Amino acid sequence: MASSEWNAAIELLNRAMLDEEDLKEVYYWMSVCWLKQAKPDKALEVIEKALSKFPDDAMLISERGVIYFHLGKKSLALLDMDKAVMLEPENPYRYSSRAFIKDSLGDLDGAITDYEKAIKLDPNDAIAHNNLGLLLEKKGYVQKSKNYFAKADSLTFSEKDFVNFFSTFKVDKKPENNLIYKKTKPRWKEYFYIISEFFQNAVVRKEFFRFWVLKIKKGGF
Repeated sequence: MASSEWNAAIELLNRAMLDEEDLKEVYYWMSVCWLKQAKPDKALEVIEKALSKFPDDAMLISERGVIYFHLGKKSLALLDMDKAVMLEPENPYRYSSRAFIKDSLGDLDGAITDYEKAIKLDPNDAIAHNNLGLLLEKKGYVQKSKNYFAKADSLTFSEKDFVNFFSTFKVDKKPENNLIYKKTKPRWKEYFYIISEFFQNAVVRKEFFRFWVLKIKKGGF
């Protein structure tokens, strides 16, 4: 997505901050937008503001951990991931996120344990299966890693369908001709830019689905 489109998304998210009920999610997605533009300092500034209002929110704490990772502060990133796991011990994504940080710090055994926990909580997480396979391969467990790769492949087919759909989906230049437009307010197109990008990023797809489900239940934008 072009920088101008990310800026448009950020502008839209700034306006959305007027809605106190969705403020946490707006802060979160704004920080993601800054990260996608390779501006982790700005992302950190946004997430710190969010945490000043929602200090014990696991999603925001985990996101700050991601930002710290991009800033090269891996020890701080791990501390945030530990806290996110503590706050949401039944959320498989928290373990997968921490596993990624542990792997980057050279703690392969710790990362393997976290991916195994993530898979136990969500057996259909293709990313966790694939990443666990990669770590087991590093450890020399070739056959075991192949089993996880095969499982990941069997789970990602439906996700690829979604990715292909949103990669090729064309928006009519006349918004009134689009079914999506007829069901939402005129700001939908800017949000579509965000959707098309994040449907191709499996790491944040589940969080984004949750955000949109809540929005749709409340009548969209």
